[in-house]
Amino acid sequence: MYDYSGLEKGMRLQAESDGAYYAAEVVQVSRARNRVQAPVKVSYTGYEGYDEWVGGDRLRSKALKVKAPETRAEEEKPEKPKEKLQLNYWPLFGKNVAAQLALEFGGFDWEMGPAPGDKGTGNLWEEWLEMKPDTTWGFLPNLKAGNKLVGSELSILQFLARRRRSLAGGTEGDWLVSQELLHQAEELYQKYSEKVPTIMAKDKDKAAFEAFMEGGDKTSHSNAQGLQVYLGQFEEFFSKQGREDAKFTRLGQTIGELKLFATLEMIVKVKAGVLEGYPNLLAFTQRLRETPQVKGVLEGTAKNMKGPGTQYFIAPP
Repeated sequence: MYDYSGLEKGMRLQAESDGAYYAAEVVQVSRARNRVQAPVKVSYTGYEGYDEWVGGDRLRSKALKVKAPETRAEEEKPEKPKEKLQLNYWPLFGKNVAAQLALEFGGFDWEMGPAPGDKGTGNLWEEWLEMKPDTTWGFLPNLKAGNKLVGSELSILQFLARRRRSLAGGTEGDWLVSQELLHQAEELYQKYSEKVPTIMAKDKDKAAFEAFMEGGDKTSHSNAQGLQVYLGQFEEFFSKQGREDAKFTRLGQTIGELKLFATLEMIVKVKAGVLEGYPNLLAFTQRLRETPQVKGVLEGTAKNMKGPGTQYFIAPP
């Protein structure tokens, strides 16, 4: 049992979040019955907008005292099982990658769920048609979290960032950078998927593919922007952040950064060396590739992955 009487508003201490302790300040100490388990409201230093109510088990302060319970008449309740998240996707390297990376960096208990091909019939499409009615929007990925089913890549990433401050961006500035990267990387992905052949659509126009891959006219309408324009924009956006550690944000693992990394990896798989003229993007991707979380996803050794996903985007013949 914890004695909170020594804690006062404005007092500095340490508070735990996502398994790590951060500098924090006491905002309020409540005596309300509904706050018995978490009576202390704290504000994390340098992280605006993330105030939360916590209990003594998540606080470190000399002013916090621990005392023995007065009675043990009531048996302790069994610990609630930890929620396991389940990600469903095709056995491909595609829109599952950013979500897998976020699950890894966020330290979630997760696994890959059933996918087309798992039944071993040899007909992935028929197996998918059996799964399709149980998805949210009729496509994958989907993320199962208890009784919740999150049904699109961007929603999944935002859902995970809601649960992990490190994925969202601890400050307003980092959150904004992450959001810009998240949505601009999605725009690039949509343009890329329109112009680049896939293993399911191999006959896309070769001339249109080459024009997109080499397109660098900054004056063109956004609908006609080529890959080089997008890469140049990301390179310039990185420079504007004023960082020199191959990170767009302080921690370098927000959902926007992970989405951008996954998108760039899909491009590099089709055209190796495409980032050579963009030193910031090159350093950014190289840094992440060296992390154990990214290695596990790229090599297909994370959780119950059955190996690396099959390359989805391909160069025209």
